[in-house]
Amino acid sequence: MTLKQQTSLLLAGVVSIIVGVSSILYLIFLERTLLRSIQGGLYSTAEACVHHVSQFLVSAVQNVTFMAQALPVQEMAPREVPQVERALRDFTDTFAFFDNGMFVLDARGRLWADYPAHRDLRGRDFSHRHYFKKCMAEKKTIIGVPYRSQRTGEPVLTIAAPLRDAQGGILGMLGCSVRLLAPHAFGHLRTLAVEGGGHVVLWTAAGLRIIHPDRKMVLGYEDMESIGRILKMVDGGRSFEEIRMGGDEEVWMVTARRVPETGWILAVLVPRQKALSPLGYVRAAAAAGMSLAVLLAALIGIVFVRRIVEPLRVLQAQAEALTPNEDDLFSAAEACRTSPPELSAPWGRRGGAEEIRAMWKAFQAMSRGLSAALSKWHETARDWERTFDATHEAILVVDENGVVERANRAAESLFHGRRTRLIGSPWREVFLELAGKSAESFDPPSSDPFCLSRKDFYSPALEKHLEVTSRPLSDPEGPEAGSVVVIRDVTQQRRYEEELRASEEKYRLLVEHQTDLVVKVDRDGRFLFVSPSYCDLFGKKEEELLGQSFVPLVHEEDREKTLKEMQKLFRPPHTCYVEQRAMTRHGWRWLAWADMAVLDADGRVEAIVGVGRDITARREAELALAESEQRYRSLVENTLDGFFMADMETGRLIFHNDRILEIFGADNSGLADLNIWRLIHPEDRPRAMEALERRKQGLVSPNAPPNTYRMRRQDGRYFLAEVSPSLVMHQGRWVLQGVLRDITERKNLEQRLMHAQKLEAIGVLAGGIAHDFNNLLQTIHGFSELLLMRCGDDDRVRKSAERIRQAARRGADLTQGLLTFSRRMETHPRPTDLNREVRSLQGILERTLPKTIRIRANLAPELPPALIDPTQMEQVIMNLAINAKDAMPEGGELGIETAVEEIQETEGEGAEDFLKPGIYIRLSVWDTGCGMDPETCQHIFEPFFTTKGVGEGTGLGLAMVYGIVRNHRGHIRCSSKPGKGTRFEILLPTAREFQEGDEAGAFGVDLPGGRETILIVDDELPILELAENALREKGYHVLKALDGASALEVLERERDKISLIVLDLLMPTLGGDACLEELRRRGVSCPVVIASGAGVHPARKERLERRCQAFIKKPYDLGEFLTTVRRVLDGGKAAPSQPERDEA
Repeated sequence: MTLKQQTSLLLAGVVSIIVGVSSILYLIFLERTLLRSIQGGLYSTAEACVHHVSQFLVSAVQNVTFMAQALPVQEMAPREVPQVERALRDFTDTFAFFDNGMFVLDARGRLWADYPAHRDLRGRDFSHRHYFKKCMAEKKTIIGVPYRSQRTGEPVLTIAAPLRDAQGGILGMLGCSVRLLAPHAFGHLRTLAVEGGGHVVLWTAAGLRIIHPDRKMVLGYEDMESIGRILKMVDGGRSFEEIRMGGDEEVWMVTARRVPETGWILAVLVPRQKALSPLGYVRAAAAAGMSLAVLLAALIGIVFVRRIVEPLRVLQAQAEALTPNEDDLFSAAEACRTSPPELSAPWGRRGGAEEIRAMWKAFQAMSRGLSAALSKWHETARDWERTFDATHEAILVVDENGVVERANRAAESLFHGRRTRLIGSPWREVFLELAGKSAESFDPPSSDPFCLSRKDFYSPALEKHLEVTSRPLSDPEGPEAGSVVVIRDVTQQRRYEEELRASEEKYRLLVEHQTDLVVKVDRDGRFLFVSPSYCDLFGKKEEELLGQSFVPLVHEEDREKTLKEMQKLFRPPHTCYVEQRAMTRHGWRWLAWADMAVLDADGRVEAIVGVGRDITARREAELALAESEQRYRSLVENTLDGFFMADMETGRLIFHNDRILEIFGADNSGLADLNIWRLIHPEDRPRAMEALERRKQGLVSPNAPPNTYRMRRQDGRYFLAEVSPSLVMHQGRWVLQGVLRDITERKNLEQRLMHAQKLEAIGVLAGGIAHDFNNLLQTIHGFSELLLMRCGDDDRVRKSAERIRQAARRGADLTQGLLTFSRRMETHPRPTDLNREVRSLQGILERTLPKTIRIRANLAPELPPALIDPTQMEQVIMNLAINAKDAMPEGGELGIETAVEEIQETEGEGAEDFLKPGIYIRLSVWDTGCGMDPETCQHIFEPFFTTKGVGEGTGLGLAMVYGIVRNHRGHIRCSSKPGKGTRFEILLPTAREFQEGDEAGAFGVDLPGGRETILIVDDELPILELAENALREKGYHVLKALDGASALEVLERERDKISLIVLDLLMPTLGGDACLEELRRRGVSCPVVIASGAGVHPARKERLERRCQAFIKKPYDLGEFLTTVRRVLDGGKAAPSQPERDEA
């Protein structure tokens, strides 16, 4: 290309560069301005959206917390669903944005109330929900993870708050759900129009989408790489970044912020291409302008450059005349110096002559410089020759034909000949002379100028080890110039290498047989060497490990610590110690490494050598020891017994747990100066000292029972303690170690239990007497009724028989009381006039209680009948009256009241005590005695609880009262204040169908009869004769048996005649249960009536009812007896009684 063309292009290029650079700078400025504008808009939008989300969540949390505190606790504990639903409905009306509903979960996560109500969800377990787990764990109001509602399919968010009782205990959880995409929530953010075609997205920290313009994308998970970059941008404090989202090829401009309350990430995204689309038009205009400027510059160059380059053509001709001859460079330079050329006359008239003259002067200077350079070249050549001959290595210069052109003095000495003999000799012959005839030929390289050939061999001729190195000599711009051959004597080096190799082999054998792990890594942690023991531990071959980093083998949790410790290797003393877990072929193992850095000549670390050992067993032992220490420390601190260590001589406490402080009623400062001997009662101290001496002498077995001593509390009171002492070594000396237990309460309970057992024995004796007495009364009562049936219209006989019957009934009531005391009688509630029972008891109480106690009865008129067992209710009143008497040793008033009370809501503390709303009879017993404090009132119904001294009370009276009231399906409550007396109120069910006279009516003669044959089985002969006479009186045919075995024999003979069997439950030889089972086993299908004088356990009675048709109690009421027999024969069943327990 000519100078004219180059100059024209240069001008066009300069213009293009100026115009292009200006356009580019303008475009850059415009793009940055546009980006700043977009960033500002995105930042403002993100801040506003985060503020809205944050305000919404804060408001929602506050409202849910308020609702959780506002829910009434008294309606939560009994789970009053209607009341709680009304409360939730009111909350929904007030806080309308919780439009997905509110619900209440119990402490186990089961739903029991919600609004709007969804009955099919009641009782369902929601304990797996994230919001329930988090709320129960943090015990505060929390914001759950968004999820899709099972009912509506809508994305929802649940705010959960714990529900607490008055004591702060957790009752359950209140959850309030809001639809995320509703306009009052985050719905308007999803459709928010962002300038540039962008939109708003809200994620959780795990990448779950909460807001997205595409409704199908909501509650889906974002690509983890994209969400990771956004998290890194937010956590790094950057406000703007360009990101490719997921597999999308489009680049998005993103501004993101965290929501403070939840850690959610809100981002505003705009597609970069669409946002920067205005720049495209500007770029097109700039390209058109630059093309026009280049074209204009080319036209100008063609015109003006032609005038500039014309004188240069003349100068070119003069320069060609100065070109020297290659063979006579010095002559040519001298000619230029002596006769410089002159410019022709036309140059001066042309434009640009001054520049041409300057160029001519430059040519003159170049000629003189060339001459000086040639002289210097000669000097340099001579210096090179001297250096060539001064080197210790033999150097031969071989031409391209393999002939030696030059040789230095070292080569001449090596070959023991003159230099002239070497020069001109073929290199192959020279090499064979050195290596011997049988040696492999060594030809210098002839093509690659950077190829280095090297050969080591032993020269027999010289008896030396030689190293021959050859490198090509070539001119990069010309043909090949030959090669340089360097011959070195390496005999001494080979000897050193052999010694080094032997040393390395010795240490390699040491390393390979080492059981410890030995590795060598470079500065980047890549393996340079691994011992066989290391390969064996990790189950890998050496070639698999070499070149690989050791870091992936280290446990993730230990990598940061390992790398931090290894930083010490890069500063003196260049050592470190680290313990880490590594994944071996045996799993995760603990390894201990002692590392040392290998330094180069400049003191820099070039490698690291590490020696390691498997310390897994040691670490596990340390962990087991720590766990053991923690376990035994926890055992000592949390045991209910006191634990102490004391000096044997002085008794000074060396160590004690907190339970010791509680037992002695002291704090740490209170026990600091005390010793164990002074805490023992002076009378028991000699016995304790003697026991210690026996233990020192080894005369006491380690399994010996503990010793019991009286010990003194800090307030001076003594208590009974059980001490288990032992001698242990502590800090090099024997000390006394002991476990101490306060057994005062246990001894008191043992005394009460013995007293209660005595009462139980008395009760059993009373029950046995009552059972025998019951049989006697049965005969009197039954035959008096037979007499009434037979007396006809004779009033005198009837009245006498009626008196006998009523006296027998009173005796039966007394017997029932004895059986109740012995726990052998069922509760038989029946409609009873409670006022009449109170009046009959009032006389007994006036004769029994001290005269200093005045009895007042306030009985409600027209009191409905109560459904009670009169005998047991008499016992309730008597127990309450006796307690009132004990509370008034100086005298006072005892009141008994009856009234009607209507129950609107349930009362009681336990689920079994709940009363259904309705009308109840209230029986009140009050006194003006000493009263009780609230703490005592909470325990008065507990068995064996009493405020009286030992031997003065059993603690069973009020417990019995509580049990009788509960068996009547009633409720008892107590109110008392110290010095103000005590009031007990008992609520009892009513019996509206009762009519006065039902209980004590005259025995009628219109009782049903029949002609069937009946088998009576009873071991009591009077009762058997009574039943026989009653049945025969009414026309029945009767067969008898004294026990179950006899009944089976009678049945075999008269099976076809017998229509009914009356079977006693308690009999010798073969009882009623076994007899009935045998009857059914033999296929006897006739009806059976079970008779019993004692209570029958419900489960036992249920089994019997499946095999019999009716139950009847003893002593017989002949009217009830005959009526039941007739009803069963007619195909009916008698109404079952209500058993309580089986003590028989």
